[in-house]
Amino acid sequence: MKNKNIANNITIGDFVEFENDSIINIIQRKNLLTRYKGDSDRFSLHKRIIQPIAANLDYIVIVASAMNPKFQPGFIERYIILAESCSIPIIICISKSDLEKIEDPILEYYTNKLQIPVMYTSIETGQGIDELKKKIFGKNVVFVGKSGVGKSSLVNTILKNQVTKTLSVSEKGGQGRHTTTSSQMHIWDKNSYIIDTPGIRSLDFLEFKKEELSGYFIEFRNFEGNCKYKDCSHIHETNCAIKEAVRNGDISKERYNTYLRLFEEII
Repeated sequence: MKNKNIANNITIGDFVEFENDSIINIIQRKNLLTRYKGDSDRFSLHKRIIQPIAANLDYIVIVASAMNPKFQPGFIERYIILAESCSIPIIICISKSDLEKIEDPILEYYTNKLQIPVMYTSIETGQGIDELKKKIFGKNVVFVGKSGVGKSSLVNTILKNQVTKTLSVSEKGGQGRHTTTSSQMHIWDKNSYIIDTPGIRSLDFLEFKKEELSGYFIEFRNFEGNCKYKDCSHIHETNCAIKEAVRNGDISKERYNTYLRLFEEII
């Protein structure tokens, strides 16, 4: 490789140019999914680094399990915001749907209000697998989610081959155990790529800017221009169109509470 800087900047999903078996250039990316890695202590931000997850994505598939570990929409919420900040479309996949029927209203809200596809899958019964494959056929997608939600098992089922290790969820605390230790790209059909990523336990937004946060909430966009104050934070101000929309049921209280939590989290 001619340029060490190029080698250091390559991430999974990149397209590159070769010359004499050496990479000489990274072709401009259409998008890049990143997160911050390091101590989430506010006093240690200088130690944190940007960690590229994958590039040139058509979809982020956010995987959450119906059970083992228990369904918790908070992680989905955070990845939706991260995906919006990177301008990458989302698919929500509820795995292990044979174990528990999830009737959380927030999932219906994602579908109807945010226009995000929500798919229910089970590798045991085959539920939703063909539908998911059809949705991601001919695409470059990344599977993300907490440890133990079944990302690697889904990948194995789609590929019809055990290419990634899987482990059961630990009984103590219901926490998943890491089976994928680094991101891996798999080709499962013509122009069809799946990137399997290691499970993560937390996702923070300390480096985001407070004034930009509301722009990553899709449903806020129809109301923000109607606020009395141009720089409205949608928290303390009077005559706030966002708060009015929450009271009227046009914006989910759960989503608004996510906004409040993240706003407080950001420095």
